[in-house]
Amino acid sequence: MPSQSTRVSKFGDMDRGSWEVSHTRRGNGKSWTIGNQYTHCCWIFWREEDNGYRSVLAGTFAKGHGSNDHTIIVNKDTKDLGSHCNRSGGHRACGHRVDTTKWNFVCVEGKKGSGGLDFEGTSEFFVATPDHEGPRSVGTSDRVACGATLDRVGYAGSSPEVGPGKLALLKCWNRALTEVEITQIYCQTVHLFKSETKARTPFET
Repeated sequence: MPSQSTRVSKFGDMDRGSWEVSHTRRGNGKSWTIGNQYTHCCWIFWREEDNGYRSVLAGTFAKGHGSNDHTIIVNKDTKDLGSHCNRSGGHRACGHRVDTTKWNFVCVEGKKGSGGLDFEGTSEFFVATPDHEGPRSVGTSDRVACGATLDRVGYAGSSPEVGPGKLALLKCWNRALTEVEITQIYCQTVHLFKSETKARTPFET
């Protein structure tokens, strides 16, 4: 299992129940700085409509100016998964299109480049749906959110009423997990989603 001591949990890991994320949720005034390496993962049933961005996590890099980098986001008017760097380049697709008909396990591993700026580096994405044996690498974008203050879930910019969909698990670490650790997280949670084909919480009884 991933080391509990390295998990970031200042506004709490979400691993029971689900959120219908239709607007920005802040961390009850709590936040943390995204390190030079990080791993963010979630189970999400993506909102079907392609209007607006579908952002899972956002980090503020300019306090008071509403400037954010996004570690897991689907670009507006598309199904293109990737990162979004408002410091440089905007949306950076990883080459994967999300499936809006099933629960998705999505994990991003960000690594700042050696000697580069905070937003320069690689974000490798691992994705699976419940019918897969495990997550696989689906592509890499060339931007990271290192140095930003991770403080928002479901941020949608100028359209705060539009969120990414329904979240049922959200975990963050300020280190790069191994592929074995990422697979362990998937395998320990996938049974909750195997029979779910609708955007509802698998924890309901």
